[in-house]
Amino acid sequence: MDEPLVNEQRSTGQQRFSFALLSVGVILGASVTSLVGFVGSQKGSDGRVPPVQLSTAEGDSSGCEPWGCPVPPAHNNGCMDRVWRPPQGPRTLDCPRFVIESTDQTWHSRSLEASFAAIDRYFAPHWQSVRAFGTFLNGREGLRAFMEDWLTGFPDVFIYVSDVFCEGNDDIGYKTTMPYVLTATNTGPSSIGNATGRRIKYHGIANCYILKIDGQWQYTSEWDVPDMLSYLNALDISSTEFPHPAADMMTIDE
Repeated sequence: MDEPLVNEQRSTGQQRFSFALLSVGVILGASVTSLVGFVGSQKGSDGRVPPVQLSTAEGDSSGCEPWGCPVPPAHNNGCMDRVWRPPQGPRTLDCPRFVIESTDQTWHSRSLEASFAAIDRYFAPHWQSVRAFGTFLNGREGLRAFMEDWLTGFPDVFIYVSDVFCEGNDDIGYKTTMPYVLTATNTGPSSIGNATGRRIKYHGIANCYILKIDGQWQYTSEWDVPDMLSYLNALDISSTEFPHPAADMMTIDE
């Protein structure tokens, strides 16, 4: 197979994976009443969202995409076609700007006090983050402890925002995805132990939901998917030192 074609296929696969992760991660993680109502309105009499019906009759292209009308298998994710796209609504928030600004203010001020102030401004009181190794961060207090650990152990941490995607509106909020590359040097003590002087670099994707709460746009939930193997290898730490919980703490939302 020609190398350009291989690279094109890889790039296309990566893009599809990112968009699929955005749709699934944020919808499961966000607690948005209006969006739940929208999803509920699509359900049939049995309480389930019916699968999308694609026409496959020869010459009938209704409901088809440019690549055709494939017949979905018995077990499929066709219901996502009805729920991932929000209803029409006003879009006055500069969502990408919010994501970039909140990242810089929270991570790059080089001041724990400034970082805590950013947490109060940009994150809802009951914000939750789903993270690696089956763990959660709960509320502003959980995020403050997390940031203090990072800024003490890796004071030069920097998150390079690779791209920002937003979908939503002012009425129901915005779901976002942010691919990133994180770099830092372990020059202080942290939850992993004493300073090692080691340099780390890894990539990840943060999927979030933003709602307007008491007049202020704030994050309500997050799925952060970092390359933890790169993180551990750079610090010469075994993954067995971070055991995954015996049972998966996430549930499947039907």
